[in-house]
Amino acid sequence: MMNTTYKVENIQSVSDIVYSNLRNMIFSQDLKSGDRLIESNIAEEMNVSRTPVREAIKKLEAEGLLEYKPRRGAIVKGISREDIIEIYSIRKAIEVLAVEYSVENITSEELENLRELSNRSKKHAEAGETDLFNKVLKEFNQQLIATSRKPRLIRLIDIHLDYLERFRLANRGQINRRKEAIEEHDEIIEAISKKDKEEARNAVINHLNNAQKAYLDVVLE
Repeated sequence: MMNTTYKVENIQSVSDIVYSNLRNMIFSQDLKSGDRLIESNIAEEMNVSRTPVREAIKKLEAEGLLEYKPRRGAIVKGISREDIIEIYSIRKAIEVLAVEYSVENITSEELENLRELSNRSKKHAEAGETDLFNKVLKEFNQQLIATSRKPRLIRLIDIHLDYLERFRLANRGQINRRKEAIEEHDEIIEAISKKDKEEARNAVINHLNNAQKAYLDVVLE
């Protein structure tokens, strides 16, 4: 009985590792939209059996990162217009709530850190340093939602930011949008610093509406 339990747990841990590796490859664009995942090839490359690979693929399908197509198998799913609208509808609902908590809970040190991150993002945008800009932008978003002090809310937002991060890496243009986003971040910071919940809510909604439009413009190109 002990050996059977160990084997089940061991298979599960291997499946988790394979899942994590594949997920990271999708978000880093090593696996791109439309790429086919072949169980036998993945198992060989990762030096595992096909069982944990199959379990990992099922989990990624359930998460919406892969889709099953007849005669092709598991394919890396792209991001559609409907996906973007749905993601931003969810983000508006939960990030408006998060920023209200941020107004209540943020410290002066955290506020100053957000200002510093915004300034760094400006410098990278002006220098055309796309990768560094995206890195700081991600850090800004993470730091901002962390000030809500609501772990479950933070996790929900992180999930949807991950999806959009993947799309951002695949579409590195939109220079004008970067400048607008920085200005919108500054408006959010200003509203939070004034402890003005209504202004903070409006700033977040404005930012997300504009971000959604920018993503949709790229998808429809």
